[in-house]
Amino acid sequence: MPFKKKKLTGFTLLELILVMGIIAILSVALTAAYQSFQRGAILDIASREIVGKLREAQARALSGEDGSRWGVRFDNSLAGYRLFSTLTTFASGAVKETLFLSNRVEYKTFDGGGLGSPLDITFERLTGVPSGSVSHSLEINIKSSPTFSKLITVTTSGRISD
Repeated sequence: MPFKKKKLTGFTLLELILVMGIIAILSVALTAAYQSFQRGAILDIASREIVGKLREAQARALSGEDGSRWGVRFDNSLAGYRLFSTLTTFASGAVKETLFLSNRVEYKTFDGGGLGSPLDITFERLTGVPSGSVSHSLEINIKSSPTFSKLITVTTSGRISD
């Protein structure tokens, strides 16, 4: 009785190693893309919160609320910012609200310079333009990736953008 050769079905070791290698490469690529997306989303949220608070201060100044100027003080030592109303400066004003940056976000620059002293952006009552007709900017970034940053500007005409 002649022996019939059976056809073996299944995967060879080489095929298994090849598939596992492809899966590993795809996993690394997708993880890197997800982390980049997540950093961008965290930065966008922080930026929108800051822009929203600046617009709130501007709207309160435009409406003449409390008969005062309104502004936001950005303070690196606080890792946050404060909404305030004042007749002259932050020091003589009243803090209405204190907010903090996400623990993954930090200030990078104030008005293009260092972070040594706080940045006050105050809006004139009834006009809503920055006090002193000066433009301002602040930059925030992800702590673990300083290259991921976002610039927020307030122009002399009062336009706020990120």
